Amino acid sequence: CNMDMSGMHMGGAMGGMRIGNSVSNLFLQKVFWAAVGAAIGCAMVINVHEKILCHRRRMAFINHDPSPSKPTTIFPRIVATITALLREPAWFSFSIRFSRLQRWTTPVLGRALLVGIEFALVLVLCFYQLDPHDHWQWEDIGYRTGFIATAQLPLIVLLAGKRNIIGYLAGLSYERLSWLHRWTARILFITVTIHMGFWFTDWARYDYIRVKLTTDAIAKRGFAAWCVLLWIVLSTFAPARRWNYELFVVQHVITFIGFLVAVFLHLPSQLRVWVWVSIGIFLFDRCVRALMAISINLSVHSRGRWRVSWGSKATFEPLAPDMTRIIIQNPPVKRWKAGQHMFLSCQSVAPLQSHPFTIASLPRDGRLEFLVRSKKGGTKRLFKYAEKNPRLPLSKKDSNQGHEGVVSLEGPYGEIRPLRQFDSVFLIAGGSGSTFTIPLARKIVSCWTRRLAANLGSGAVTRYIRFIWVIKSRTQYGWFSDQICGMAEEVHRLKEAGHDVEIDIRIYVTCEDPLEATQTEKTGASLGSTAKSPTVEENRIRPTRSASSTSRTEDVTSISCGPDGTCCCRKTPEDEDEISSLPWQCTCNARSASTGEGSLFKKTLTDRPLTPTHTSAHPYIALLCGRPRPKDLIRETLEQALGESAVVVCGPQEMLIDVRQSVNASYIGSDSGLMGYVGNSGLGKESILQLCKHEPAHVFLAARTPSKGEAAVQDIKRAVPSANVTYLKLDLASFSSISNAVREFREMSDRLDLLLNNAGIMATPLATTEEGYESQFGTNYIGHALLTKLLLPTLLSTASEPCSDVRIVNLTSEGHRLAPEPTGILFEKSALDHKGAWTRYGQSKLANILFTRELAKRYLEIRSVAVHPGLIKTGLYEPTQRNNAILRYGLKVMGPLIMSDVQTGALTQLWAAGAHKDQVESGSYYTPIARANRGSRWAQDDQLAERLWDWTESELKAKGF
Repeated sequence: CNMDMSGMHMGGAMGGMRIGNSVSNLFLQKVFWAAVGAAIGCAMVINVHEKILCHRRRMAFINHDPSPSKPTTIFPRIVATITALLREPAWFSFSIRFSRLQRWTTPVLGRALLVGIEFALVLVLCFYQLDPHDHWQWEDIGYRTGFIATAQLPLIVLLAGKRNIIGYLAGLSYERLSWLHRWTARILFITVTIHMGFWFTDWARYDYIRVKLTTDAIAKRGFAAWCVLLWIVLSTFAPARRWNYELFVVQHVITFIGFLVAVFLHLPSQLRVWVWVSIGIFLFDRCVRALMAISINLSVHSRGRWRVSWGSKATFEPLAPDMTRIIIQNPPVKRWKAGQHMFLSCQSVAPLQSHPFTIASLPRDGRLEFLVRSKKGGTKRLFKYAEKNPRLPLSKKDSNQGHEGVVSLEGPYGEIRPLRQFDSVFLIAGGSGSTFTIPLARKIVSCWTRRLAANLGSGAVTRYIRFIWVIKSRTQYGWFSDQICGMAEEVHRLKEAGHDVEIDIRIYVTCEDPLEATQTEKTGASLGSTAKSPTVEENRIRPTRSASSTSRTEDVTSISCGPDGTCCCRKTPEDEDEISSLPWQCTCNARSASTGEGSLFKKTLTDRPLTPTHTSAHPYIALLCGRPRPKDLIRETLEQALGESAVVVCGPQEMLIDVRQSVNASYIGSDSGLMGYVGNSGLGKESILQLCKHEPAHVFLAARTPSKGEAAVQDIKRAVPSANVTYLKLDLASFSSISNAVREFREMSDRLDLLLNNAGIMATPLATTEEGYESQFGTNYIGHALLTKLLLPTLLSTASEPCSDVRIVNLTSEGHRLAPEPTGILFEKSALDHKGAWTRYGQSKLANILFTRELAKRYLEIRSVAVHPGLIKTGLYEPTQRNNAILRYGLKVMGPLIMSDVQTGALTQLWAAGAHKDQVESGSYYTPIARANRGSRWAQDDQLAERLWDWTESELKAKGF
C-alpha cells in the first residue's frame, strides 16, 4: 500500500476531481458560499424593508396620519405578526444561577439556531455522499473537510472587519456581528479537527502518525495551524477576553497572522487563493480604516509656516466614583448618529492602546464627549491621569481645569434602527449604559424641538418616550444632569405650546456603591445636608407617581432603612407602584432625608452644584429608591402606544436578560383589569377620554392601585385640559373597598348620570375574593352588583330630576356562551371549583347580561344595557397566555388580523352611553358596533335572571348590604 500521498496537503489533481461517484470538492465550496450569499441576501432584504418602512411611516406622519407607526394594510400586518411570533422563541434563553452574583446564561435561541444551521451545512458538505464508517473513504473525507475548512476563511475575516460588506448590506455594525465571527471560527476549528482526525485515524492503522509529524513538512505545518487555531478559539471565550483585553487584542492579531502563514504553507497552490482572498479582505479593511483615521486626525496648519499635527486636544475630567469624562471641543468629526461609538487612543497615557467608547453627546453640542469607566489597563490609566488635577471639577466653570491631552480618534461605528419611526420608545440603561440611551432620547427630543419650531411637524413619528436609568450611587446622576433636565425643559415647553409629545424620565438609585457616602460628603450633595447646602433645598423635582406625597423633610438618622433590616433601595418590589409608596426611608448611605410618602427624592442629586436649569420643577423626572421591574414598565409603555414600539436596553448582563424576557412576556396593548366606574386603562381610559371631550361636569375614575389611577387621570387631563376627573380607590374583589369608594363618592357628589362598569378579568387561575367567591365571578359580577346597588339611590335621585337620562352600561362578553351546562349559573360556591377557567369566566359574563335584564325590568327610569366590546388588544388575555401556550402563540399569529385596537373597542360602550335614548333599548345586549344581539339561550331566560337577582340580594344582605 503506497502511503506517500503528501499527507494532509490535499495536493495533486484531487482538489478538482470527483471522489469516486461523489461531487467535486470545488463545487461544494461554491455551494457553501451560495448558502452564505443567500443568508446575506435575506438580511439585505430585511434591511431594505426596514428602511422603506421607516420612510413610509415618516411620510404617513407628514400626511397627518393619526397612527403612522401602526400597520393597517394586510402586508404590514402580516409582517408585524410574523415578527411578533418569531421574537419570543428567537430571544429565548435560560439561566443557571450559581450564587446571587453569578449565573450562566445560554445563548439566545435565535443565535443558537443560526449557528446550528451553519454547522449543519458544514457537516452536510463534509460528509455528502461519503461514509465515515468505511475506512476506505477516510482519506476522501480528509480531503473534503480540508476544502470546506479552507472555504470558511474569508467569511471569518469578513465578519471580523470594522468595515465589511456583510454589515453594510445587512444594516449591522461590526459589534453586532462579532458573536457570529467567534462562532464561525469555532465551526472552522471543528471542521479542521475533523479534517485532521480522519487523517490521523487513517495513519494510525499503520502506526504512521509519528512518522508523518516528524518527516512530512506539510503535515507539520497543518498540525501547527491546528494548534494555533486551538489557542485562538480558547482565547476568544469571555473569561479569557475579559482577563486582560489589551493583551487579548495583541495576541489575537499576532496569532491570526501566524495561523494564516501556517495555513498558506500547508495548502496546495490551487487552494491558496482562499488565503489570498482572506488577506485581501483584511488589508482592505485596515487600509480603509487607516485612511479614515488619517483624514480625522491629521491636521496641516499654515500660519507662518507649515506644520503637521496628529490628534485632537481633549480634556480629562474625573467623575465620582470611578468615571473619566473626556471632552473634545470642536472635534474633527462633525457628523455622527446617536448611539454610535468611536475608538479613542491617548498614546501619552496608554501607549499602543485604542478602546471603543460610546459617544455621549450630539453633533449640535459642538463637542465629542465620552464617559469612560475605570476598570484596569488603559481605562484605569486615563482615570489616574485625570485625577492629577488638585480637586474634582464640581461645576461647569471647573470642567476646563481638567487635565488636557492629545487623543486620536477612529470612527464613528455603530448602527441602530431609527427610533423616530416608532410611536413609543422605551429606553433603559444601567450605570454607564446611559451613554448609549441618553443621546438616543435627546435626538428624538431635539428633532421635536427643531421641526416644531419651524412649523414642519415633529419630524418624528414618536410621540412618547420613557427613559429609565438605574444607578448605584446618587452622585452618578450628576454625570448627565444637564442633559436630562434639558430634555425635560424642552418637552415641557413643547407641551405648553400645545404639542402632543411626552417624556417620562425615572432615575432609580440602588445605593450599592461603597464610595457613595464618602463622595456625597465631599461634594455636599447628600440628601440630609439641607442645612449646609441651601441650593439643594431649592432644587426640587416634582414626583409624578404619588398624589399624596408632601414636601416635608425629616431627620431620618434614627429610622431603620427597610422593614426587615435590609436596604430598601436594593428591594425589587412585586409591583412597580410599590416603589412610590414605601413607608420607610433609606438611610443606608451617607445622610438621607425623606421627601414625603415613599422614597421619591425631590432634591436634584449631583456631584456638582446645579445650574439654573435644574431649579425648575419637571413633572417628567422622578428620582426613586429601589430597582425597577422592567416587565411592568414595558407593559405600561405598550398600553398607551398607538402603534409599534421600540425597546432599547444597555447595561449589565442581568438587565439585558431581564428586559429581553420582559419584552417576550409583554403583549401589545393592555387592559390591566383594574376596576372602577370606568376603569383606568385600555377601554375604560379611552371611554373617559372621549367622554371628557364633551365636557361633563364631573367624572370619577376608579382603580385598585392609586398610582396607576392617578397616572390615568393625569394622562386624560393632559389630553383634555378642561376635564374634571377625580380618582377613587376601588377593588371590586373587596366589599369593604367598594363600600369605602361609594362613601367617598357620596361625599363629593349627589348626582350620577352614567355608571359604566368596565372592569373584568378573564380565565384566571382558580382563586377566591375576600368574601369567598370565585375570583372571576366575584370580580366581574358580584363586585359590580354591589357597586350598582350602593349607587342606586344616587342614580334614582338623578333620574327623578327633569330632563334626566340616567344609564348603566355593563361590559360583558360573547364568552358568556361558555357558561356551565346545563343551567348556565351554578349558585353553590364550591360548584365552580371543579370547572375550567373559561367556564368560570363564561358564568361571570352571563351573570352580567342577566343582571342587566333584571335592572331594566325593576328600574324603568334607568336605561340599563350590556355590551360586548369585541376582540380588543388588551392585557385581559395576559394571565391566560402565561398558562396557555396555544392561546399565547395563537394571539401572536392571528391577533393583529382579527383583533381591534382600544379606540375601536370603546365605540360600542360609548354609543350605549351617549346615543339618543330612542336608539338604546333598556335591558338589551349589544355587540360591535351597536348591534342588538339575543345572546345565548341562557341570556334570554327571564326566570334565570330573576333567580340570580334574588340570590344576589340574599348574598349581599347576608354580608350586611
